[in-house]
Amino acid sequence: MRSQNVIALNICASAVLFGVFLLRLFVRYHHKTWKQISKGWLLSDVLVAIAIFLAISCSVLDSWIRFAKMDMEERMAGPVPESPVELVALIRDGRLLKEDALQVAFYNQIAFVSLLWSIKTSFIISYLGMAQFLSRLLRLALYSSTVLLGLTYIAMMLILTLWCRPITTNWSSDSSQYCSAQTNGTQTIIFYILHLGTDIPVLTLPIFILRTLRLGTGEKYALAFVYILGVLTIVVTTTRFVFHLQYARMYQDGEIADMFKSLEKIYLVSLAEVFASGVLVCLPSMRVLLRTLLRAAGILTVSEKTTTDQEGITEDGFEMIHTSKSKFES
Repeated sequence: MRSQNVIALNICASAVLFGVFLLRLFVRYHHKTWKQISKGWLLSDVLVAIAIFLAISCSVLDSWIRFAKMDMEERMAGPVPESPVELVALIRDGRLLKEDALQVAFYNQIAFVSLLWSIKTSFIISYLGMAQFLSRLLRLALYSSTVLLGLTYIAMMLILTLWCRPITTNWSSDSSQYCSAQTNGTQTIIFYILHLGTDIPVLTLPIFILRTLRLGTGEKYALAFVYILGVLTIVVTTTRFVFHLQYARMYQDGEIADMFKSLEKIYLVSLAEVFASGVLVCLPSMRVLLRTLLRAAGILTVSEKTTTDQEGITEDGFEMIHTSKSKFES
């Protein structure tokens, strides 16, 4: 894909992610005062905000590097500088651009892991507010998932920052000194296992937790749609894993031309995964907004069966059964 097309894709993805996040905040806070906002509710949104910021920063930095590469390609395609000083400057700029690109790639690795784990943690925290209504087994599973997310994130950060020492070798323009965790097949497998291993509880726990909710037909369809997107995200994760393994093998075999094509595939699939994850975490709030707009337009009527007060709405927009704690634990 041409650099101009990828830059346009970066801009569109960033705009959509920022837009759905603003809508999420509007739906969750426009009717609340600060006293009504719980710490868990606020922390969940802070984590999503961090994820959206990291996603946009990755897109901005990637676009900046692509603009710089296009400018360098134009300079290289032009006439050879007659002055030795200008020729040396051109070579130096090319080397510096390579280092900048490698630094951006290193930052994107850390940001990519951080934003995905932030979104996962946001999902878990959204359900921690209901912990008192859940059985002891579900509470234990919920707390264990939170600890698992924390430990796996620390493990990934240690791998990315300590795999190559000194850390400056991650962006060295000297091929004999260059080192990166993403060029190693072992690291790729470890990341996939940790990533998938933390995705599973994030997707499966709500199945048991949402048994405590009064779900109508519309809510069931909405929940099914969310899970379909979650499964698709796992499919994208697996696809990126395959591309990453190919990239690591090509790097070890010295297949430079095919390696850059594979790296481009990895970025595009990663962008798709980030986009899907960002939309997924904001999707329940979009459902609440859509339902409100439809009711305001008179398209959707509010029946006595589906009407509930605001305290009966979970952070994901589904209606909770008003019952005692003992019933949940029975």
